[in-house]
Amino acid sequence: TQRDSTDLGAKYFWIKNEKIENLFFEGGLRYQSTNFNTALADQKSFAGRLYAEYSKKLNANVTVRAWIEYVPNFSDPNAWLLN
Repeated sequence: TQRDSTDLGAKYFWIKNEKIENLFFEGGLRYQSTNFNTALADQKSFAGRLYAEYSKKLNANVTVRAWIEYVPNFSDPNAWLLN
């Protein structure tokens, strides 16, 4: 299976200090094309995308990062993603 995604949206930085820490949010629209590499027909759909990420540099060699992403599928309400 192969899924290709194309996104269009906006990014907002709540905290932006690239040397120490960052917190930002993204929201937008996603176009997805899924090829199942089987007899099933390819699927094309539109979805939303909400994303948040926090990162903090602990020292010169270590950075911690946490993120969450929610992708509601507008074409099939049961095909949402949470990463």
